Amino acid sequence: MDASPELSSAEVENSIAKRRTSGRVSKRPQRLRDVTPLGSTKRKRSDEDIEGNGSEDDDDDSENESEEDTEGEPDAEEVRENRRANRTAKTARNKPVAKRSRANGGTIDLAIRTSTTKSKQPRRALPTPALSDQEAEGLYGQIFVQGDVEEDVVTEWVERFKNDEASSVAELVNLVLRSAGCSIGVDVHDIGDPDNANGRLTTIQEEFQAQNVVDYPLIAKGKTSALFKKRLTGFFRSVISSFPVDSLLFSKVQFEQNLQAWLLPMTSASTRPFRHTSTVVCCAIIAGLADVGRSLVDSAAQTLRQIESERKKSRTNKSRISSLESTAREIQKQRDKLDETIAPWLDSTFIHRYRDVDPNIRAENVVALGNWITIYPEYFFDGHHLRYLGWLLSDSSASIRLEDLKQLLRLYRDKDKLSGLRAFTERFRARMVEMATRDAEANVRATAVELVDVLREAGLLEPNDIDSVGQLIFDSEPRVRKAIVSFFSESINDLYESKLEDIGDKEALDGLTSGIDDFDSLRPEWLKLKCLVEALQTYDGPETDAADAIGQNSRTAMHSFEIAKVETRFSLAAQTLCDAVPEVKEWKVLAGYLLFDHTQAQPNGNSDDPEALLKQECKLNEREEVILLEILGAAIKTSLAEAQEELTDKKTKKTKARREELLEIQEDAARHLASLIPRLLQKFGADPESATAVLRLGHILNLEIFQELRQDSTTFASLLDDINKQFLTHGSGDVLNEATTALMHAKNFDELEEVTESKLQSLWETTTNTLHLLGKDQDLRTRGNLSSSNLKSMSNTVLRIASLARVADCTSTLEAAPSTSSSKSKSRKESSRNSSNPSTDAVTILLSLVHRARPSKTPAKSELDDLEDGIAVNSATALMFYFMWKLAALKEVIVSADSNSPLLRPVQLETLAERRDALVSGIGEVLQARTRSRTGSKTKTKGTHGLEDVTFGLVDVLLDVCIMFPSTLRTAKPKRAVKQGGWNSEYLALISEIPLSIQETILRLLATAESDFAGKTGRSIEVADADAQDGDMEADINDDPESEDEEDEEEESEAEDENGTGGASLGSGKLSKKHRNRLTSEQRLCGLGSRLVLAALSGVIDATKTRSQLERNKTKLGPNWKEVVSYLEKASTGQSKKARSRNKEAAKNRGPAGTSKGKKQISNETVTGEEDEDDIDDGGNEDSPEAAEVDDQPHDDQAEVNGVGNSVDNGAEDDHAESVMGD
Repeated sequence: MDASPELSSAEVENSIAKRRTSGRVSKRPQRLRDVTPLGSTKRKRSDEDIEGNGSEDDDDDSENESEEDTEGEPDAEEVRENRRANRTAKTARNKPVAKRSRANGGTIDLAIRTSTTKSKQPRRALPTPALSDQEAEGLYGQIFVQGDVEEDVVTEWVERFKNDEASSVAELVNLVLRSAGCSIGVDVHDIGDPDNANGRLTTIQEEFQAQNVVDYPLIAKGKTSALFKKRLTGFFRSVISSFPVDSLLFSKVQFEQNLQAWLLPMTSASTRPFRHTSTVVCCAIIAGLADVGRSLVDSAAQTLRQIESERKKSRTNKSRISSLESTAREIQKQRDKLDETIAPWLDSTFIHRYRDVDPNIRAENVVALGNWITIYPEYFFDGHHLRYLGWLLSDSSASIRLEDLKQLLRLYRDKDKLSGLRAFTERFRARMVEMATRDAEANVRATAVELVDVLREAGLLEPNDIDSVGQLIFDSEPRVRKAIVSFFSESINDLYESKLEDIGDKEALDGLTSGIDDFDSLRPEWLKLKCLVEALQTYDGPETDAADAIGQNSRTAMHSFEIAKVETRFSLAAQTLCDAVPEVKEWKVLAGYLLFDHTQAQPNGNSDDPEALLKQECKLNEREEVILLEILGAAIKTSLAEAQEELTDKKTKKTKARREELLEIQEDAARHLASLIPRLLQKFGADPESATAVLRLGHILNLEIFQELRQDSTTFASLLDDINKQFLTHGSGDVLNEATTALMHAKNFDELEEVTESKLQSLWETTTNTLHLLGKDQDLRTRGNLSSSNLKSMSNTVLRIASLARVADCTSTLEAAPSTSSSKSKSRKESSRNSSNPSTDAVTILLSLVHRARPSKTPAKSELDDLEDGIAVNSATALMFYFMWKLAALKEVIVSADSNSPLLRPVQLETLAERRDALVSGIGEVLQARTRSRTGSKTKTKGTHGLEDVTFGLVDVLLDVCIMFPSTLRTAKPKRAVKQGGWNSEYLALISEIPLSIQETILRLLATAESDFAGKTGRSIEVADADAQDGDMEADINDDPESEDEEDEEEESEAEDENGTGGASLGSGKLSKKHRNRLTSEQRLCGLGSRLVLAALSGVIDATKTRSQLERNKTKLGPNWKEVVSYLEKASTGQSKKARSRNKEAAKNRGPAGTSKGKKQISNETVTGEEDEDDIDDGGNEDSPEAAEVDDQPHDDQAEVNGVGNSVDNGAEDDHAESVMGD
C-alpha cells in the first residue's frame, strides 16, 4: 500500500499564501498526513494526483468530492469528525473485538483552511444558481458565503473606502449586481466615468438578459430569501448609518453622486431582478439616512436640554451656552443637508416604484415607507408622505392592501402620532371602513377590522361607521368574527354603561345577588345580556326567511334535512363572544333570564326604584327571546366542548381533582339540561321559531352521562313526551327537523332504546291514524278537492310521516290497515297481517297523494298551491324512505342467506315492485303534465324561471328510488354458501330501467337547468339539436333567464338607494337576491346531474344518451359541474380486475333478455340486470374492459349515497354530489 508523501512547512506556507483576501481557498485544500493507518485499502491523493485528473481515486473519495463541489468546502472539524466516524464504523463492523493498530500513532486529516464551528452560524443561503462558491468574492462572498459578522464587514469596507474610494464604490455596485443574480460586474475604470454609468448598465442588462436567468435570491422559495434580504439591507443600512456625521457623509459629495449615478438608474430597469434588488437596496440606504436623521434629532434635543439647563442655573455660563447654541446650529445645518440628501433617493425610488407593475416591488416600498416614518418622523411624518399609504389602500393586490394596513396599524397604535393622523383619517376613513366590511379577502378584512378598532379607541369613528363594522359579528369567516370581538364587545360595554347611568344607583344593583339556580330572582348581569341581544338584533337587520336564503321550500322534508345541524348566525356570533363577554359563558344565568316572568316588569309608578327600573330595562320582546335562546345553545355547547377538550387532551397533565371537576361539569350540565328543556318548551313551545331553538338544545344533551347517573327513566320519558308534543303540534319543517334529530340522538343509546321506541310507536300511531282519517272517502289523486283546513292538516301529517320515516323502520306501520279502538294492543306483526287490503294502507294513500302535483285546469290560490305541491313532494319522500327500509331488510335477509324469509316470497316481491312502479309512473305523469301546462301557459314563477321546486323534488326522489334498487341488491351477497336449489334469487328481477318517456322528460329538464344556470351567470353553452329536443321545452330553453335577474338587480339597487347602503356588504354574511338565485340554480343543476351520473352507472337509464348530454357542456358551467360529470370517468377508470371477473361470472347466469335464468319478470318495467350497463361505453361488448368496469364498481358508492344498508338513518342524500358542491 502506497502512502502519500508529507508536505514540508514551506509547501504549507505556500498553500496558505495562495488564499484570497476574503479568506477563501482558491482551490481544493491539500491533506496533511504522517502515515496511512494499517489495514486501509484506500490510496490517498498526492501532489501528482492533484495536478493530474485524479482518475485513480476510489469511489468513496469521488463521492465526497461531488458532495463538496455542490455544498461548498467542508470545515476541518467536519472532515475530522467524518473520518473518525467512518473509521469507527468500519472497525466496529469488521473487527468488533480487536483494536485497530496504527503506525506511529496515526494522525487525523486536516484541511489547510480556517476552521469554524458548524453550530455557530446558521446554514448559509446560496444566493443564486448562477453563482457558485468559487465565483463568490468581495463583499458578496463575505456577507453571504463566509457569513462574516455584519459589523466587521462594514468596518473593513469603511477602512478600504478611506484608502481607495473608486474600488470601494465598485464593490458596492458589484454587490447589488450579484445580489440580482448577475455575474457581470464593474471595475474601477467604470466607476471613474459616472457619466457613462447608464450606458454600462444597459450593456450589463443586455448581457444578463441573454443568459435567461429566471430566478434571483430575493424571490427564491424558502427561508433563504428572507435571510438574504435581511443581510443585504442590513449591510447597506449599516454602511450609511456608520459614516461619521461630520466627515464622510457630508464632505464626500462625489461619493453620494457616484453611488446615485449607478444605483438609481437600476431602479427603473426593465429587467425585474435589477429593478427589484436595486429598489430594496435604495430603500435600505434611505433607512440608513433616516437613522442618521434620528441621531441628529436626538443630538439636537439633548443640546437644547443642556441649553435650558444652563440658563436655569443661578450662575449662567454664557460661553458654554454660546458653544451649545453653535452646536445646535451646526446640527440643524447637518439636518438640512441630510434632508437634501434624502430627497433625490426618495424621488427616484419610492415615487416611481410604489406603483410598479410587480406587487413584490410595491410591497417593498410600502414596508419601507412605514419604517421611514417610524424612524425619522420629523421628515416623513406629514401629509405629503402619508397620502401614499392612503392611496395604496385601493391597490389591486390583496397582499399590498394587507401590508399597507399593517403599516397604518403601527402608526395608529403610537399615541404620540394620533394628532398628526387626524387629517389623514378624515380623508381615508371611509375607505378603511369599506375594506373592513366589503374587501374580498378575509385576511384583509380581519386586519382592517383591527385598524378600525384602533380608530374607535381613539374616537376617530362616526356612529354610522360603528354600526357598519359591528355587523361583521355575523361574518362567514371565523378570522373576521374573531377580529371583530374586541370592537363589538366595547360597543356592548358602552351601551351597558349608558343604561347604568339611566338607572342611577349602581351600588343598589350590585347588591342584587342570588343563587345561580334561582331562576326567579333578578340579576344585574341580565342588563349586559339585554345590551348584547339588542345589539345583535340591530346589526342583524330585517328578518329574512331562511328558506328564501337557500332557495328552497321549507315545507318539504327533503329540504329540511339538507339544512340539518347548520349553525345559525346568532349561535356563531355567541361562540365568538364567549371569551370577550363573560356573561355569555354563564349559561345558567342565561337560562334564568329566559325563564324569568317579564310580565312582572310593569311600571308601578315608582320610577326611582333601581330594581323596578332594572326589570323594565331587561324586559325582552319575542325576537329578543329567540336570539337569547340561540345564545344559550351556543354557550352550553362551548362550555361542554371546552371541558371535554381539556379532559381528553393528553398533552396537558391534569390532577385527579381537576379530572373530577371536569366530569362534574359535564354531569351537572346533563342534569340541568334534562330539567331545563321541558321548562323552556313549556314557555316558548307555542312559537315555531322559539321551539326550534329549544329543541336544538336536545342535541347537546349527553345521554351517556345521563345513563351513568342512573337517572329515573321517567325523567327521560317526560323529556321525550315534550318533544313528541312539539312534533305533533307544529307544521313547521324546522321544528319537525329539530324534533326528529333529537329523537335520532336519543335512539342511538341502547339503554334508552326501549323508552324511545315506545314514544316513536306512539307518534307513528297518532300520525297514521290522522292520515287515514283525512283520506277517508276522499279522492286523493285530484288536486284542489280538499278544504283549506283539511289541506293544511294533510300537509302537516304527510310532512310528519316523511320526518318519522327518517328515524325508524316505517314499513310495517305504513303497510298496516287503519287502526281500530283496540289497535294499540296489537303488535307490529299482527298489524302487518291485517294489511291484506292494500287499498287501505298508508302506502297506497301516499301513492295517491303524489298525483296531486298535477296542475289543475283552474289555477288555485298561491298559498293552497304551495300546500298541494308540498303534499306531493313529502309523500314521494316518505315513500322513498319506505323503499329504503324495505331494501335494507331485504339485504339483511340475503346476507344471512335466510331463504325462508317472507320477504323473498314472490307475492312480497311482486307487491314491492308494483309499488315502486306506481311511484315511478305517478311521478312521470306529473312531470309530463307540468311540462305541458308550463309550456302552454307561458308563465313563470318569479325568481325561478319556470324551474319549480316541486319538479326538481319529484325528479330527485324518482332517481334516488330507481338507483337504490340496483345499488343495494347487486351488492348483497350471502355470507355463507347455500345449496344450488335452495336459494331464491328472484329479488334480482326488481332491478328495472326507467321508462324511456320519463327519461326524455328528465333530460329535457336537465337541458332547461343548464340553460337557466348559464343565463344567470352569463355563460355560453351548447344547446341540443332541434330534432333531439321536444318542442314543448324549447320555449323554456330559449327564454331569456337574465330578465328576472335584471328585475331583481333593479329592485335591489332601489332598496339600497333607499337605505343609503350603496351595496350589500361582503362581510355581513348576507347574500343578494341575485346571488342566491345563482347559487340555487347551480345547486339544482349539480344535484340533478349527480343523480343522472349514478343512474347511468347503475344501468337504470340510457347511459349513452345521458352521458352525451352531461358531457356536452362539461367545461362551460363552472368547476362544480365539471367535477360532477368527471365522476363518470373516475368510476370507469377506478374499477379493479376483480370486479371485471365478477361481472363476467354474473353474465353467465343471465338469460337472453337480461333476466336471471329461470326467473320471471315481476316488474311492469324492463328488467335489465347488469346487461344494460354495457351501453355506457357504446360498444355493448360484454367482455370489454369499459363495460366490466362500469358494471359493478359504483354499487357500493350508490348504497352509501342513498342510505341503504347500514346507513339507512342518514337519508337519501347524494354524498358524491354533496362533495363536489362544496358550500
